[in-house]
This record gives sequence, C-alpha cells and structure tokens, in this order.
Amino acid sequence: MDDYRKWLLPSTIFMLAAALGIVLYFYLIGSPASSDQNNPKIAYLDMSSGNKGIYLASWTDQRNGNNDIVGAMINPRETTVKTNFPLTAAPASQSEPVVAANTKDKEFLVVWQDQRNGSFRDIYGQRVKYDGSLIGINFVISMAIDDQINAALAYGKKMNQYLVVWQDYRNAGTTLTDIYGQWVSHDGKLIGSNFVITKYTANSYEVSVAYNSTDDEFLIVWEDDRSKTVGNNNIYGQRISSAGNLLGSEIAISTALKDQIRPEIAYNASNKMYLVVWQDLRSSSITDPDIYGQRIKNTGALDGSNFAISTASAYQGGRLSIATETQSFLVTFDDTRNLSTTGGDIYAQRVSVSGALLGSNFAISLQKDAKSRSSVAHAGPDGSYLVIWEDWRNISSTGTDIYGQHVAIDGSLIVTTANVNFLLSVLTVSGQLKP
Repeated sequence: MDDYRKWLLPSTIFMLAAALGIVLYFYLIGSPASSDQNNPKIAYLDMSSGNKGIYLASWTDQRNGNNDIVGAMINPRETTVKTNFPLTAAPASQSEPVVAANTKDKEFLVVWQDQRNGSFRDIYGQRVKYDGSLIGINFVISMAIDDQINAALAYGKKMNQYLVVWQDYRNAGTTLTDIYGQWVSHDGKLIGSNFVITKYTANSYEVSVAYNSTDDEFLIVWEDDRSKTVGNNNIYGQRISSAGNLLGSEIAISTALKDQIRPEIAYNASNKMYLVVWQDLRSSSITDPDIYGQRIKNTGALDGSNFAISTASAYQGGRLSIATETQSFLVTFDDTRNLSTTGGDIYAQRVSVSGALLGSNFAISLQKDAKSRSSVAHAGPDGSYLVIWEDWRNISSTGTDIYGQHVAIDGSLIVTTANVNFLLSVLTVSGQLKP
C-alpha cells in the first residue's frame, strides 16, 4: 500500500504529462545508476553565538546497494562538504528522512520510514550532534501493525521535545489512512504512546507540522479526501498543545474545487502567523497546477482567503518546501516552465508575513536536466537560506545526486549560480554505523 491513492487520483495525470520529457530522457539513456541519492530534507541549528550555526541535510542513499539514510553538515554561505556520514545501515530499506533542530541541546533529530522489521514500514529516529556525530543508536517511534509512512516533525523549545507525525495504516480496514503522532523527549525517549490526530472516514496523508513558539503549541496540516469526490482533495489542519491536547476542531484550510495537495507549513513568530502552501488545481487544467497559500493566525483562525503564489504556465508543485525569517517566507517548488530546454527546475517565491508576494518567481536551479523535491531552511542570524534538491545532471554516470544553493533574504543567489549550484552528496562516506 505504497501511496496507492496517487494512482487513483486524476492529479496523477498532470504529473505524468508534465514529466513526459523526463521520462523520454530516462528511456533514451537507460535506468539510473544504483548509487542514487534522493528525497532530501534540511534543518538549521542556531548555535546562538553571533552568526554561528550549521545545517544538517539528510537523504535516502543507495550507494551501498539498498536504501540507507545519509547526512551532511554544511555551514551557511559555504559550498564545501567534506564528507557524508551514515545515520543508519540497518537491513532492508530506510527512506524519506525528515529533520528538526534542537536549539537547547545543540543537536538534531532525523526521522524516517524503515523496513528492517519486515514488509511493513515503521518510523525510526536518530539523534545527531551539531558536529555530525551520532548520539546513541537508532530508536523506534512507531511499530504499529501495517504501514507508518511519510513522517514530519517539529521541535518545541519550551518543553524541549519533538512532535513526530505520520500517515498511518493501522485502521485501513475501517477509517482508511489516518494521521498519528508521537511525542519524543529531547534525549530520544518516547513520551506516552502513539496517538490519533485525525481518524476521519477518509484517506488522510501528506502531513506537515510547525511549532508555534508564541503559544507553545503546534499546527498539523494534511491532505484528505473526505469530500468523496474524485479529483477534490482538500487541506485540513489541527492545533495541538505541548501537553498533547487537541485544541478546537479541525480547520478547513482549503476546500476549493479540484485538488489541493501536498501541504507544507511554517510559523513566523514576529507576526504570530502560519503560512500553509500547497499544489492547487482550482484554476488549472490537470497538466498545469499552481501554488497557493493561506495565512493562519496563531489562534487557528484563517487570515484572509487562499491566495496564489505561483500561476506561471506549466507545472508548479511536486514536493514544496517553506522556511521563514523575521519579515518573510521563502517557498520552493518544482517547475517545468523551461521543460524543453533545461528539464524540470527548482523555483522559489518570497512571501511577506502580511501575505504579499515580494517580487516574482525566481530560479534556484536552471542546470540542464531534471531537478525535484526541494527542501529549504533559514540560517537565523546569518540572514540566508539553503535550498537543496534531488538532481539528475549526472544521471548517466553516478545516478541522481543532492545539490544545493545558498539564497539571500532578497532572493539573490549566493556564492554559486542557478546554472552551477554545489554538490552535497559527495563520493566520500565517513564513519561506520552498526544497525
């Protein structure tokens, strides 16, 4: 049951159509190399000492013959990546990592879906120190019956704990797929047991979560098909306190016609406002989705209505990502406006905390050949972002790689350019890790 619903939705058609050039490319050159690196995620750890801080990027890595989780540490505005290091070398497949930074203990938590226990996927985690060394060993977050997949997480500073959320199949026979959660303490211990966030008689998936430092609570958002209309998935949300209490009822964030899918969320403390972004079909044919957003107050009330972030011709969507600094958000997304010349690209849009678009869409990467699945983090006092993504420029020789680009607050590219970027998934892997 590997996201089977995607093959049932009409939205799949536009993804396939938009990627036709990429598929033809694959057909002509053959299958990717066995050393693919893909599905990257990134977080920034603010060390609270001037501009000192560091990013941890993590991704699914096949250089050892199966899917493992590998990481790399990167300094703001620097393009030197000395080494990659393994977070797990357990048997079977580990994939789809997500990352959060713990500013109190100067460490990260990486969470992923894991098949070491059999055919079903579980949720595992690993703590990582600011210098890239591992703290303890891999630990289980959920081993419930059937699949637990597509995790997201956020760190809550006041209680010094993480909230991990995921798509869960344990009740697939009755309520289809649900969203579950688990509290994890700063030292990697589980607090209580897995709990239900939404258990509607519908499929709920593609979950994202952000921490509200103003009120010490979290907002979880997801896509679901409760409308029971094919081609009409919507975006919903639920607030939860750091004590584990669901706050109020579920929030209907977008119930427009056609599909709204794959939401991502960030919280801006200076403006006490969340921004939720997603791929949207309300104004488009199935081959031409747009990017929309919705501002949500810290109380959970919608601020204004859904608004367009990108309506350029061609496909905008894929795996979106969002990060925030004091006065604005940066939203990144897959884009095929240059499909005939460069393949799929990574584009971005700056959005003010008041919901205004700042300038136009701009390219993060225009290197020839496909790019997708971007992830972005903001480097705090340094005042810059790092965007990373899955990149096919070396597909015929080394497989898919992870590339990055530093971006200033004003949207200008730092150090490297959209036609160059820099490589994160370097050849050298240091360190040994036992399952």
